[in-house]
Amino acid sequence: GYLQRALALRGVPHAGLDRAMPMLRWARRKVHAAGALPRLVRGNALALPFPAAVFRNVVATFPAPYIFAPHTLREVRRVLVSGGQFIILDNGMLAGNNRGAALAQRIALQSSHPDPRPALLARHGFAVQEHWLTVNASQVWAVVGSMDEEA
Repeated sequence: GYLQRALALRGVPHAGLDRAMPMLRWARRKVHAAGALPRLVRGNALALPFPAAVFRNVVATFPAPYIFAPHTLREVRRVLVSGGQFIILDNGMLAGNNRGAALAQRIALQSSHPDPRPALLARHGFAVQEHWLTVNASQVWAVVGSMDEEA
């Protein structure tokens, strides 16, 4: 709901997807409260209810592990236009007064073992970049998988 609301307030064309009706109702309330019209669809990432090559970006916020399943990644590639991007926002670190907890969380997330998820995207034809984004005093890990212009 937060992302849908932010996109609606900025006039960015978008569509939201969730398979859980309670999440869609919550998102709908958030978007309505912002004075915008919700564009929300009930569906499953394993079979996206959209035609091929319609989105410039597909964004997944704090997704469940199925987002990296081969079938889901094929579906994401199917709905992206040539040169499109699959943007995954995960591993958020909330702002707060407890600097010790934030540091422990950052150390755990940046362990000596590399996260296998970017490699999964690369194996499915995405050029992958990863970086930390700062939003206010919080941070979120962004993995961006770009499709070739010819893909």
